[in-house]
Amino acid sequence: MASASDFNTITLDGKTQTVSNYEAAQQALKAASKDSNSSLGKDAFLQLLVTQMRYQDPLNPADSMEYMSQLAQFSALEQMTNLNETMTTLSDSVNGINSAMALQQYSTLIGTTVAWNQAVPNGDGTSTTISLTGNVKGVKIVNKVPQLLVESNNKTYTVQTSDVTQIMK
Repeated sequence: MASASDFNTITLDGKTQTVSNYEAAQQALKAASKDSNSSLGKDAFLQLLVTQMRYQDPLNPADSMEYMSQLAQFSALEQMTNLNETMTTLSDSVNGINSAMALQQYSTLIGTTVAWNQAVPNGDGTSTTISLTGNVKGVKIVNKVPQLLVESNNKTYTVQTSDVTQIMK
């Protein structure tokens, strides 16, 4: 049975939070991972190159073509890192749009009556499927799957959208 605090929430990996708190935490996580990943690879490569130049043998300097090759590798590394960041941002944007669209789509059901099938255990290890009808009170997303909060006979049920069999006005 769901409580009033379940409305407009997202549950992911057992942790329930409001939609706004979830979005803020995701943005902070992206910013932290971006800073730590991109600077480490580039800085380490440049430090290695400078150290190599500093300690080269003055009587037998390294070939300038070798440095050009290393700079080209650095440029390729930087471009791949930028491409990876862009693809990650795009993927996160698409996931956010999908969640927002699902919330918007299913929130139109708030206030309507729906029927759904639910399995009820018999006590002997078997179950019987019954049909219930109730009024949609809210929508929530759990592990990126939208669920309806439906009130029926003074109880609030969390109903998978795939279990809904009929929508009535």
